[in-house]
Amino acid sequence: MRDLIRERLQAARQHAGDGDHFLAFDVATQTLKEVEAETGQGPASGLPAAVADIVGLKHLACLSLARTGATAAARHLYDECGLCAPLDASLPENLVVDVEALAARIAKDEALADRGHERRDKLRRAAELYEHAHRRSGDPYPGVNAATLRLLAGDLAEAEQNARSVLAGCDAARARGGGDYWNAATMAEAAAVLGDEALRTQIVIHFTGHLPGPRFPAERIPAVGREIKALLDTHDVGVGYGSLAAGADILFAEALLAKGARLHLVFPFEIDEFRRLSVASAGAAWLERFETCLAQARTVNYATEDAYLGDDMLFTYASRFAMGLAMVHARGRDAPVRQMAVWDGGQAGGATGVAGTTADVGFWRGLGLPADAIVPAGHAVDVRSAGSTPDGWHDRPDGRVLRAMLFGDLKGFSKLKEPQLKLYAAEVLGALARVLDDFGPAVHFRNTWGDGLFVVVEDVEVAADIALALQAAITGLDKAKLGLPETIGLRLGGHAGPVFAAYDPVICQTNFIGSHVSRTARIEPVTPEGSVYVTDAFAALLTARKNRRFDCDYVGMVPAAKGYGTMRMFTLRQRT
Repeated sequence: MRDLIRERLQAARQHAGDGDHFLAFDVATQTLKEVEAETGQGPASGLPAAVADIVGLKHLACLSLARTGATAAARHLYDECGLCAPLDASLPENLVVDVEALAARIAKDEALADRGHERRDKLRRAAELYEHAHRRSGDPYPGVNAATLRLLAGDLAEAEQNARSVLAGCDAARARGGGDYWNAATMAEAAAVLGDEALRTQIVIHFTGHLPGPRFPAERIPAVGREIKALLDTHDVGVGYGSLAAGADILFAEALLAKGARLHLVFPFEIDEFRRLSVASAGAAWLERFETCLAQARTVNYATEDAYLGDDMLFTYASRFAMGLAMVHARGRDAPVRQMAVWDGGQAGGATGVAGTTADVGFWRGLGLPADAIVPAGHAVDVRSAGSTPDGWHDRPDGRVLRAMLFGDLKGFSKLKEPQLKLYAAEVLGALARVLDDFGPAVHFRNTWGDGLFVVVEDVEVAADIALALQAAITGLDKAKLGLPETIGLRLGGHAGPVFAAYDPVICQTNFIGSHVSRTARIEPVTPEGSVYVTDAFAALLTARKNRRFDCDYVGMVPAAKGYGTMRMFTLRQRT
């Protein structure tokens, strides 16, 4: 097993180096679970013969989680893995320093998130941890972080002292032939503390554009391809999210892959029908290019894996899914995010007027984020002329509608005694009902079956408000005073996707059905009590808001209930 551990560690490091911190976390934690199963011991232990590699996996798992912005979860995992305890004296010195620097990193993120009066003290504490690691190792990385934190805390003399120490160490490393990229980047940050300009971070983009046709003439395709390449180079793009239709999408995908950037795809419906409608319809020559790009994509997501059925809303959903994922990824990398479009300046397409490139450009503009437009005909257009596409959705009669859904389960219900059931219905279900009543007509559907809860609303932000309010209502119950067991707790799972609204003759009202309802139902059983787990789709749509009120911290690839496979999960929390 030692060889497998080392192989997985290298793979996780490669993913982290590529900037895919979600995948690095998944590989590291899955390997640690396998080690635990092999040894029968918890995450703070491991195989003696591979202790350094196991500590390396624990360090990388915590670091990857921290890099996604999930600071609280990273802190919990760091403690759970035993990294806060004195480490084995036989471990390599550089690994010990990395673990110590990670504690400082988490403390730094906690300090930066704090807007209260304790922020400066927290910044100083994180700086002290980095300074300890720097003194122990002489490594410039913890030193430059200490310098930056001292600067933010207002400790200018200490910031300058740390920065000059780092620059001296980097100069010495360069003299020894160690002047690599990271050495240069560290020098740039130290110089920035002393007043110079830091290096830029590679950006994340959402890309969109027209298919070949009247809005994107065939004769302009080669020139637009060159303009895309130049634009990606100008902004130093490292990651791109979008779809893969013929024309602009494929040109963006090819240019991203050619420069070594990472490609992430979102399709509006099942892939064979997409090939036929959005690729082959523009000419068979595009199919080979499509397959080449698809084979190199890092991730592939779908609005639905079922048929199109004429629902233009699926294109809208897929675009906003991709935009949100780009923003989530940028947050995890602490990188800028931008939209790039091949757009003729015309009106939105589709039967409802809310699908296509113009709608994508308008929605992005409404978020107030930077964007670039390459015009197929060569004349200039202003992305502001797209207008702002509303957050809402156009429901097509008899078609699918986009809804946010919550499934809940009340832990401890099955252990209630008969005399407690009426009390449970009045107090526990009553507390949930009062929350839902407060949201009035925003709740499109609600149902319960004793210990279960199903809620449907139109907007993910409203769903997030409801989810946290439901949790607060159950947490706030004085169960002992009511004569109910303290073990009663709520688990909630959230998802958003296209579903069918249909009249249900059994309950005599409109219900919501479809594969995305089933997906939502598979989340709650694996959600910890007191938490709200949401899918990447929910997190993406919630992030793609102009004034964000919520954060979604990455949990990992979580096996869903009833053999539904694994899903990327995030835990929902109010933004501080």
